[in-house]
Amino acid sequence: MRPLIAAALLATLAAPLAAQQRADSARAVREARAAQSAFERTRVRNLPWSKDGGRGGVDCDEIIGRFCLWYDDEEAKWDPPPEPAALREARARLLARLDSAARRAPGDEWITGQRVRYQVEGGGARDAVAAARECRSTPWWCRALEGYAAHAAQQYPAADTAFTAALAAMPEGERRDWLDLQQVIEHDDARALRRMDPAAREAAVRRIWWLADPLWMEPGNDRKTEHFARLVHDRLQDRARTTEGISWGDDLREIVLRFGMPIGWERIRPDMGQAGGPPSLIIHHSPYGREFLPRLDARDPLGAVPPDGERMLNRKARTAYAPHRVSHMDTLAHQVAVFGRGDSAVVVAGLALDADSLPPGPVTEAAVVLAESDTSAVWMGSARAPGSTAALRVTAPARTTMLSLEAREVASRRAGRARYAVALERPAAGGMAISDILLLADPAARPATLDEAAPLVRPGTRFRAGDRVGLFWEVYRGAPGSDSLRLSLALSRRESGGVRRVAERIGLAPTAAPVRMRWTEEPGGAALLARSTTVGLPRRLPPGEYLLEVTVQPPRAQPVTRARVITIGR
Repeated sequence: MRPLIAAALLATLAAPLAAQQRADSARAVREARAAQSAFERTRVRNLPWSKDGGRGGVDCDEIIGRFCLWYDDEEAKWDPPPEPAALREARARLLARLDSAARRAPGDEWITGQRVRYQVEGGGARDAVAAARECRSTPWWCRALEGYAAHAAQQYPAADTAFTAALAAMPEGERRDWLDLQQVIEHDDARALRRMDPAAREAAVRRIWWLADPLWMEPGNDRKTEHFARLVHDRLQDRARTTEGISWGDDLREIVLRFGMPIGWERIRPDMGQAGGPPSLIIHHSPYGREFLPRLDARDPLGAVPPDGERMLNRKARTAYAPHRVSHMDTLAHQVAVFGRGDSAVVVAGLALDADSLPPGPVTEAAVVLAESDTSAVWMGSARAPGSTAALRVTAPARTTMLSLEAREVASRRAGRARYAVALERPAAGGMAISDILLLADPAARPATLDEAAPLVRPGTRFRAGDRVGLFWEVYRGAPGSDSLRLSLALSRRESGGVRRVAERIGLAPTAAPVRMRWTEEPGGAALLARSTTVGLPRRLPPGEYLLEVTVQPPRAQPVTRARVITIGR
């Protein structure tokens, strides 16, 4: 009977101990929440005062719930001032109390989350990763916190792995909520996703995140992990005091999901005689945010169109994200030409960052990346060279792929990108075809082969009237013979057919091309003809877009034409 008596005695002693531990854990949670609330009140007391009074009297660009939003451009950017010492010291005290509370209540989700959150906010991303790995709470929440901390530490592959594990482990309802993109994509695309069957919807979401990745030359997908980090931030606000001193709601959730976490706040000075209460604040988000989420498009060969040009830079975009590894993301002056090689294609690209925005002695890292999907093989050519330009070359299978041209200056971290679908066409068997027209940086050059021409690629398609333009192209003959070929080269204004016909009829557009050349070739039995020449642009050529067209007229067959668009600037 003695073992039974001992067991009963242990159970009698254990019950009060467990109750005491539960009481201590509850007290630890209460104290941690009080400390977090006190820190946020300290933050507000140390915020800078706004100089413009919250743009009083100016209409909102958008209203989300309780909040008036306006979109400033980069020239009107707001940079957060350095944190005052009092706030840094207050955060250090808060983290010490959270560490103590975590030891007393090791399984509490809220305490673990706040430890990671304030480590990230204070710039201790690596400490946040360590804190997340100490998590003893709900497994999926621990993995989500790991992803949140790894993303802040710019460890994007590790963040993606952690978030993938969290999604696999979380309850079904939570997973549906995390995978729902309706608040961050355009309304038409959200409706299109809802109409898809589950398999098609999953494939479309994968494609959205694949195309949303800002730079394919970088490992990981920081736009995707940023989205999940924003979802973690939303959950961290549960039962936590907000900086704004108001309850967290759907409006603040939407703002965070669309524009990210604030980079700072400003206080608005109260009017004379204004009633007491929490001060009104201006919430600032990064002015360098860009739109990276693509639009779904069933007509596109790859099913979606990534943002490029004006849409990527639109200051009133649906969402915004400022990549951590670049200071600015801009569009990219570039030129791409495709040359056939049997079942493969050679892609030659030239690109240029805006030299005026770069520091002296710039060094540019650049890449041309080709891929068909997020799970396909990737073909990439890269370069690192002094200056603001780069010449790139890559060989890939001859089929339609997504092309991404990317460049970043090393010191300033200014980056540029151009991304769109390209058809790497295979010349028709037995027929005749022309490659793309490659514009050369040296108009006097006469390359005889693609190997000679590729390093000479011009980084863009913009010229001035009176410039000389160097050209290179290839002619492919599926059935080589000794017959002569007639070739012509013409420069004409690029306008829609109907517009141009009307302009010609009333005498506002010339009917003749400003440049036209014709000649005859005797190719013998060659299957591939490589040709180069120089064109002089008229000095009085009006600004606008023009077509440079090369036409080959084979005997007893239809002519074949290839065109290159160039821009004449002022």
